[in-house]
Amino acid sequence: MKLILTISRILVGSLFIVSGLIKANDALGFKYKLEEYFEPGALNLTFLEPFALELAIFVCVAEVLLGIALLTGAKAKLTAALSLLMMLFFTWLTYYTHTCDPHGVTQVVNAAGEVEE
Repeated sequence: MKLILTISRILVGSLFIVSGLIKANDALGFKYKLEEYFEPGALNLTFLEPFALELAIFVCVAEVLLGIALLTGAKAKLTAALSLLMMLFFTWLTYYTHTCDPHGVTQVVNAAGEVEE
């Protein structure tokens, strides 16, 4: 069991580091993506648009730091909880924006990934 935990920690930690560095490599592109998320047709959080660049940088740094913490085993329970929260949030965000129409109409997507009318 300890071997599975160690392998999982290394894989997820590496994934977080690579993902954070890729986002950091194009922080402006990530900023634009966050602005799309904040638009009325998506999450309708327009008050966050002026802070998109700061949020993009924060997410990149947090992701890399969580990855390093996972690899080193630092603050294991806190790191695991924060990593889980980040993964759940971005999984939900991906699903939500995938099912949204830019005109504000939520679409239903079946298990095969097809939009149902």
